[in-house]
Order: sequence, then structure tokens, then C-alpha cells
Amino acid sequence: MLEARVGNVLVRTMGTALNNGRDGESLLVRNDTSRKVLTGVVAPDGAVLLTANSNRQPT
Repeated sequence: MLEARVGNVLVRTMGTALNNGRDGESLLVRNDTSRKVLTGVVAPDGAVLLTANSNRQPT
């Protein structure tokens, strides 16, 4: 589960982790709908909280 919060708005969608991570660690996830790769932080419940600048830019 991917979660993004801006003010009082919370958006949740399904995603796939691209690497392993534990609570508090950063990891890459792919949004299952858009297929975009994003960066997030693992929450205690296992959800991934997307960071404000989570879009991963191609290198």
C-alpha cells in the first residue's frame, strides 16, 4: 500500500516494492496503476509513505 498525504488529503493506492525495507527505511516502489517508480519510507504497518519529492528521475 502506498500512501501520500498533503494537508488533510490522504491518497492510497497499491504498489510493489522493488527492494526490501524495514520500518523507517527508504525504498523504491512501483505504482501498480501508473507504473511510475517512486521513493518512500516504510511505515510500522508495512505501508510505504511517499515523500514530498518521491518521483524518481531517470539517470
